[in-house]
Amino acid sequence: MKRVAGAILLGLGLFSLVLAPLVWFYVAPSVAKVKLNQKAVTVSEAENVTYLAVSAEKGAEIKTGQSIRATRTVHGDVKSGNDDRVVFDVSVVIENSADDALIRANLDRLAMDRRTSGAIKCCRENIDGKPVEHKGISYKFPFDTQKKTYAYFDTTAKTTFPMKFKGEDKIKGLDVYKFEQPITDQNIEEREVPGSLFGKTAPGNVKADLIYNNTRTVWVEPVTGSIVRGQEQQKQILRHEGDDTVVLEATLAFNDKTVTKQVEEAETNKAGVTLITKTLPLVLLIVGVLFVILGALLARRPGHVGARRAEAPTREALDA
Repeated sequence: MKRVAGAILLGLGLFSLVLAPLVWFYVAPSVAKVKLNQKAVTVSEAENVTYLAVSAEKGAEIKTGQSIRATRTVHGDVKSGNDDRVVFDVSVVIENSADDALIRANLDRLAMDRRTSGAIKCCRENIDGKPVEHKGISYKFPFDTQKKTYAYFDTTAKTTFPMKFKGEDKIKGLDVYKFEQPITDQNIEEREVPGSLFGKTAPGNVKADLIYNNTRTVWVEPVTGSIVRGQEQQKQILRHEGDDTVVLEATLAFNDKTVTKQVEEAETNKAGVTLITKTLPLVLLIVGVLFVILGALLARRPGHVGARRAEAPTREALDA
């Protein structure tokens, strides 16, 4: 009976040892991928904001001491994605919190690697309808995020800037990595704007350069690469003949409801990824080794018993 049990354990052990690398190399990579039908909404808010408002009634005017809200919606284009890439259509709508007046809206379409989050050139990528080649990572960090600097794409400047690892932190009990991306004095474009913005009394427009500054800070759950909290300290100015006019100055940060939701989703996804990529392969390996050893011990026939039987005198020998 012991030999039968030993054979069963030996078989189960060998099966576990074969299954462990299969889970590690084939099942785990399929789990640690961004979903093709990704849908996410994050809301950021800012107080005491200065921004340029344009309306048909009042024309262009600088508003100060305002509260604003930025809603970002990420939608996965399933038909354009495949096993290796995911395609996102991302909209950002910025409104005045008091009266919901639209301040600005932007659209971003990009493709990225489903595991590394690196940009992939394809699928009619664009920003506000104009073709733009994305580079680096956007909106999400890689699975198994490392403590290093990443090239992170900025949609305003339309290029990448270093996103530097700044240390470990906790957000609502969740272990995260903190990254920071300083962007300084980027001349984005030349615009025609009312001369009145620079104190000119003569009617008509003048040409001014749009100068962009930002310090982007994100807190990332490293197993999944999910951003659970984000903040941008933006300052944009119009510069004309050495004179500057602030057209946006705000510190936008995820509101508490968004942070709570992001943390809960990150915890759930982290548990699933960890189970498949680490816990299950390790358990299968340990169980496999133990079962093989125990099964071999039970299945083998003790050699000393056979030897005693061989040495035992037969009845004929005793009678002789």
